[in-house]
Amino acid sequence: MTVAYVLIKCDLGAEEDVAGALKEMEEVLWVDQTYGAYDLLAKVEASNVEKLKEFLSRNVQGADKVRSTLTVNRRG
Repeated sequence: MTVAYVLIKCDLGAEEDVAGALKEMEEVLWVDQTYGAYDLLAKVEASNVEKLKEFLSRNVQGADKVRSTLTVNRRG
């Protein structure tokens, strides 16, 4: 399995909407609100790096109300 931590910057006031949508996704293990440069921190798991990249680009980076992301990947 490949695990990644994703920092997410949302549109102003959209943190709860984005967090709720992420929590519904099977690959998302948990989501927490943060304060500072990013609004959310999510822990995501996929079977390999390619599936992780695909999931992030299709379901997180391109999601409605997501402005930007920063992903820290850990192979395990």
